[in-house]
Amino acid sequence: MYFLGAQIKARTTMLSLLGCVVDTLKLFPKGMSVRVKLSHRGAVVRTLGKVLYSRSDLGMGLAFTIIEPEDKQILDWWVTEFVSIPLLKH
Repeated sequence: MYFLGAQIKARTTMLSLLGCVVDTLKLFPKGMSVRVKLSHRGAVVRTLGKVLYSRSDLGMGLAFTIIEPEDKQILDWWVTEFVSIPLLKH
C-alpha cells in the first residue's frame, strides 16, 4: 500500500470482493485514497482503494474502488479458496 510515496507491508484479514482489513501499526487517515497490492501464492492483485476506518485496535478497513477484470478474477479465486476451507470443530 502506498501513501504519498510511502509504502507499508501488512497482513490482510477479512478479505472480500469489496475490500479488506489491514492489520498494521502504520495507519492512514480515514478517507485517504490508496494503491493496494495484495499477494498470495505467487499471484498479485493491484487495485485502488479508500480507507473506511483507521483505528489502532482494529487496523484499517479498506474498500476497493477500482479493480481491473483480471485482478478481480484472481480476487474471486482467493475468496472462493478461503470459503472452501472447512472450519475446525471443537
